[in-house]
Amino acid sequence: EFKTLAGAREFPKTKVFIALDNSLKTIGYFNFVNDVLAYAGLRNIFGNIGEDTLKVSWENVAALNPDIIISIGANTTDYSSLTGAENVNAVKNHKVYSLPDIAVLSNPSPRTLKTIAYLKGLAADIEEQ
Repeated sequence: EFKTLAGAREFPKTKVFIALDNSLKTIGYFNFVNDVLAYAGLRNIFGNIGEDTLKVSWENVAALNPDIIISIGANTTDYSSLTGAENVNAVKNHKVYSLPDIAVLSNPSPRTLKTIAYLKGLAADIEEQ
């Protein structure tokens, strides 16, 4: 039994914010990582912005209330200390993760499949709650 028509796309429910650096630079629609997230069952909270990368404010992130925050590379932001963090699902549910190797998401490679599997696990963990 098919739940969707051929070519139809289900939109993931679990919202994620990807922080590329301490300045809250993130990815938009035209970044291949946006597709990686979708394959993993995650929805980029800035995936509707027609940019490759963009700088956002914490207020924008908090208003979109991600379920997961993923920091890339040397990002050391302590999100729990930011204004309104207590109302952000990712922070209050301790779903803030770090991917220390920025190369994993900097260019498509065979390692991208392992990254999708890892991210899929994060999405499944949220959906089970």
